[in-house]
Amino acid sequence: MLALLLAAAAALALPRGAAAREAAAAAAALTGVALSSMPARAAARETAAAALARLRRGNARFTDKHDDTDSRALRPLVDGQRPHTIVLACSDSRVPVEMIFDQTLGDMFVVRVAGQALDSSVLASVEYALENLDVHLVVVLGHEGCGAIAAVINTPLGASTGSPHLDALLSDIRPRLAGVAPAPPATKSVLRESAANAVGVADDLPRRSAVIKARLAAGKLIVQPALYHLGSGRVEWLEGAAGEAVVKSLGAVSSGGVNEAPFFGEKTTPTDHIIVVAPEDRE
Repeated sequence: MLALLLAAAAALALPRGAAAREAAAAAAALTGVALSSMPARAAARETAAAALARLRRGNARFTDKHDDTDSRALRPLVDGQRPHTIVLACSDSRVPVEMIFDQTLGDMFVVRVAGQALDSSVLASVEYALENLDVHLVVVLGHEGCGAIAAVINTPLGASTGSPHLDALLSDIRPRLAGVAPAPPATKSVLRESAANAVGVADDLPRRSAVIKARLAAGKLIVQPALYHLGSGRVEWLEGAAGEAVVKSLGAVSSGGVNEAPFFGEKTTPTDHIIVVAPEDRE
């Protein structure tokens, strides 16, 4: 750190031009940090510190709300969990699953990954909840404006994003968009494509997990695809593989618009293993 400060001071003390550039180069050589990056890094540290402070204050408020006079909601969770639903959702910060469904602590087993992409960790998480927590409903929740879906559309087939991990994620999603994804650039809402992906994930789950396949075959499980609309907060319950008309109907819907596709409680046609269930109030 001392070397960094001395090099920076030397660079600032010299006149502009070649001498200043030489001093800056020397500082970078000594510290491994370009002077031009210093303000940006300092700002990043300040932003991270502010975010951490928000989390600390938030947890303090949370624990204040659940003090000894209101600990009945927390104490039972120490001994275990009994969620009624597994939700496979996107990591997007605008899709807070428990809030969307007005659920509380211990109600839902939530697995979040960008674009609801499937890999061994995701499948293992779902299988764990099925095998150990006696859950009988899996909801695959896509959403309007999904960045992972847009990235698939905007990244040419065979091209790399520069990250092997992101490349693998996009490769998992891409086949589910076959026939529905437009030419790039992606639209802002990607509604049609997000719906197709949610339906595709719901269909892929039993193909890639023997545990899920067996439970569906035994009639012990429902896998329900759904789509969350950012502008209205409404969840649209899709029809699975038989819901092609629903997916197509989303093509003309703009962000924040009114969707005419079937919603929860309206008449829909169930598939052989993906059905629309009646709503239930939280207990």
